[in-house]
Amino acid sequence: MRAIHFTILWAMLTAINFPALAASGGESQCSPQSDGSKPCDSATGGFEDPANLVPVVRVSDAKLTPYAPAGSPAPPDDPRDLEGTYHISFYVIAPFTTVLGQPAPYTAEGQNIVWHRLNMSNTGTPVAEPGVMCRPPGLTRDMNEGSPFQIVQGRDKIVFLTEEGHSVRIIWMNAQHPKNLRPTYMGHSIGHWEGDTLVVDTIGFNSLTWIDFAGSPHSDQLHVVERIHRADLGGPFEDLQDLITIDDPVYYKQPWTYLRTYRWRPDELVSEYNCEENMRPEALEGLQIEDPRVAGKTR
Repeated sequence: MRAIHFTILWAMLTAINFPALAASGGESQCSPQSDGSKPCDSATGGFEDPANLVPVVRVSDAKLTPYAPAGSPAPPDDPRDLEGTYHISFYVIAPFTTVLGQPAPYTAEGQNIVWHRLNMSNTGTPVAEPGVMCRPPGLTRDMNEGSPFQIVQGRDKIVFLTEEGHSVRIIWMNAQHPKNLRPTYMGHSIGHWEGDTLVVDTIGFNSLTWIDFAGSPHSDQLHVVERIHRADLGGPFEDLQDLITIDDPVYYKQPWTYLRTYRWRPDELVSEYNCEENMRPEALEGLQIEDPRVAGKTR
């Protein structure tokens, strides 16, 4: 059981070396860059240049999850058989970046919201992200958890069971989205195979979760498309890869795509998780409940 996981997470997020906050005296100061641009930090601590707002975390700098021990059972021979237990290879707590290592293409409103959440974290009063309140994590957060998940595969559906939050996600195979979907935290997922790639289309989200741990927002217009397949990356076992495309015209100027890789870990079990233990005072100390009137304010 990972009872104090969120407390540790916020400590790590606060420790990320985001650029310094507003210049003293309330005046903006700009530093010319090699490309001729002049990113500025404003009097409110907002960063005008998205590349400075969002730090790029390179996988090459990370400590990756190890493969399963030698002698562990191998994945099924059938590349369409994904059943088994997996663990993310690189657990990302910074704002997600694209497959090219670029910041997400936030709209002005989206950038203001993620700026607000990062600024709150950087000043020692982080916003309580949805998981801290024992809400379902949402699809993108669920696929970025630092705990194992299990895939259970049937004829007409594929189910993802994640330890963190005990979330359950059902992908209905060769189906259609119902009309008049009721918005939910995890959305409604349908899937089909294109060769050996599982293509998953998910809509029907509410707007109560975050894209990532840092606070990148999404609206109820979020549309997520995933391309999931097994990949031989040179390790002792094949990995699972998920190419995830985010399309949300409210908070992003255009669709953008990022990649997540998961280790095959048949030696791990999806264990009990008790979210309510995170609600103890020592685990929530310093966290702030977000005021939506403030989160979207212009800097």
